Amino acid sequence: MVAVTAMTICVLPMFLTGALGVQLRRSLHFGVAGLGLAIGTAFLVAAITSYGFGHLAGHLGASRQMQMAVGVASVSSLGISLEAHSLWELIGWLILGGMANAACQPATNLYLAGTVDERHQGLAFGIKQSAIPLSMLLGGLAVPAVALTIGWRWAYGGVAIIGFAVAWYIAPLRARSVHSTTPPPASGSHGSTAGQPIFPSSSPAVDGSQGSTSYGNQGMDMRQGWYPRKHELPLYLVMLTLAMTLGSTSANAFGAYLVSSSVHHGLSPGLSGILFGVGAATGAISRIVSGIMADRRHGHHLYTVALMFVGGAVGYILLSTGISWLITPAAIVAFVLGWGWPGVFTFAIVSTHRATIGQTTGMTQIGAYLGGVIGPVYFGLVVSNSSYMSAWLVNAAIAILGVVTMLIGRDLLRRHLHSITR
Repeated sequence: MVAVTAMTICVLPMFLTGALGVQLRRSLHFGVAGLGLAIGTAFLVAAITSYGFGHLAGHLGASRQMQMAVGVASVSSLGISLEAHSLWELIGWLILGGMANAACQPATNLYLAGTVDERHQGLAFGIKQSAIPLSMLLGGLAVPAVALTIGWRWAYGGVAIIGFAVAWYIAPLRARSVHSTTPPPASGSHGSTAGQPIFPSSSPAVDGSQGSTSYGNQGMDMRQGWYPRKHELPLYLVMLTLAMTLGSTSANAFGAYLVSSSVHHGLSPGLSGILFGVGAATGAISRIVSGIMADRRHGHHLYTVALMFVGGAVGYILLSTGISWLITPAAIVAFVLGWGWPGVFTFAIVSTHRATIGQTTGMTQIGAYLGGVIGPVYFGLVVSNSSYMSAWLVNAAIAILGVVTMLIGRDLLRRHLHSITR
């Protein structure tokens, strides 16, 4: 629960800004484009700093960086609550929020990898990733509960107060260390660390699958996964990051425009809002369930992610029809499959990169943040210049391109891990 709470606090400044967009625009006197600029800037900063914070997590330790990230996110929320009186001041404080988000992701990944039994890590990462739809749900609830009653500034203030309390609670925690920047002592160029293997014999090796590439407890080769040397960036990691970008792009476009598209095709604003809230909750449940299934499955996690991309594409195609009675089932399919994969993806990356969790997940997370920037921007441009039908079809095509890229990255990863075990 610590990782989930920390992650929720760290993503709330951005998602709360989206939910409170109407109130912010009226109070700070800027338009729709300004709101997109503010949120997009936060995601862009997160993308730029993600890899660096992945390295830093290995030096500071999971709990210390998690505490730092929650503290910075709380300062961001407090700053918006007290000092945001213009669009540019809002953007300035959201930049801190974007950095907090980028720092929190690899820190929570390290924390879970070091404190949760490996038999339940799929569930753990699924729960952690549910923090994002949970944040969107909380942001939506904050509008009637806080913004429309005592004012939007109190919503950010409440997040800040809770965040500082969470940071204080994290302070004494000491997760079992999972280093990702310093190789253990080795004889020759590679080796094992005092009998402590990077992968236990029961851990997944290739795409999380068990088999001939699994290692025993002794003589563990440090080359398993990826250890960065001289700014080395393996092609498979580039492809998986690109796949993450494409999947995140289609998912974020869906989240940003589902309500607008539903209203355009005949649903009432109230019903569209309820659909979004129910869908966000469904997306959170989907991430948890997919994590449970990952724990019970012997590998093939990245292949499962690719199949979920296909399911998301089906939902987008159904939305493109504009048929009102199809909107609800299409949205549920898109939430469950098009939004339900991040926990499985993270679990697959962590399972195959125990020695480099921080920087590897810091790298792949760049894709998630870039998708947060690209998705809403491109979708809005397509709608403005064509139609919602065209935009949803393009979104489906992006998801399918993500499928192809994911499978290529998976194959390259398998080849890489096979090559270093021969």
